[in-house]
Amino acid sequence: MSGKERLFEEQVERLIAPLVEKLGLELVAVEVAGEPAGTVVRVYLDEPGGIDVDTLAEASGVIDPVLERELPIERRYRLEVSSPGLERPLKKQADFERFVGERAHVRTEEKIEGRRNFTGTIEGVDDGEVRIRLEDREVRIPVDSISRARLVAEI
Repeated sequence: MSGKERLFEEQVERLIAPLVEKLGLELVAVEVAGEPAGTVVRVYLDEPGGIDVDTLAEASGVIDPVLERELPIERRYRLEVSSPGLERPLKKQADFERFVGERAHVRTEEKIEGRRNFTGTIEGVDDGEVRIRLEDREVRIPVDSISRARLVAEI
């Protein structure tokens, strides 16, 4: 992800976080993706016990007008508001702490031990590093170096 996209994600998050909180929902993640049809802004929301379609539609109706008004006009986008699903994004240190014992896929900005992609079990978080148990060893990944992380659905 480019620095420009990351800044745009952060801008969207700052704009919508108070709205989401006022609705009593959890802002799980904001993702910006460039696609052939234009920019897609994905907002993942949740609430205790799971979130339903009506609540997502209500949240979308609150979020969209604010983004339309506040975002730079040159940034055309399509808004998607959804639940995090089985492969929930992990963005903050607290997300990794919450899902200790679960399998996750983690991608880093820079190589760690010669690679950027790791899939394993979240063992814990210590001193700003996520501990991931791979098949043959444990790896420590600084939270600040993670570019993208998701839970891995086990079916």
